[in-house]
Amino acid sequence: GNSRGDLTAATKFTISPNGSCTGATCTATATGPHTVTGKDGKITGTAALAVSPPAQADLAAAETVSSASPDFDTSVTFTTTITNTSTTTKSAGVTATVAAPSGLISPTITAGTGSYANGTWTIGSLAPGANATLTITGLAGDVADGTQTVTATATATTSDPNLANNT
Repeated sequence: GNSRGDLTAATKFTISPNGSCTGATCTATATGPHTVTGKDGKITGTAALAVSPPAQADLAAAETVSSASPDFDTSVTFTTTITNTSTTTKSAGVTATVAAPSGLISPTITAGTGSYANGTWTIGSLAPGANATLTITGLAGDVADGTQTVTATATATTSDPNLANNT
């Protein structure tokens, strides 16, 4: 016969308060406490579980410039810093789009972490509280050559609940 711990094709599972079961696999559709119940004939078993929200990090982008009004043909440095403001969750797959100002003469772009190519800064992972810095240095051009500002937009594969500070 069938001992108490065995599953049979007749064993039916449910999950409450939110979710569904297919065979012996149950999936919760909301965070919080849940109960999984298995019933086979007159035998019923339950298990309590807590479903946690997915890990979330919070990237923040900040830009600074060495001189807001540099003289023509003088050195100017734009610094972009991407910070993972989470105190608990690593941010993975971090990238940022950062373009050199069009009016900057002979720009040099240096990624303190990761690599930079064609406007994309690939950072990788940022531990909780960690940051990465990108510098763009060059000579100030004529204002007629274009705006000399830098804007960065950071993204990651880790969930980020606050996208407003990513730019």
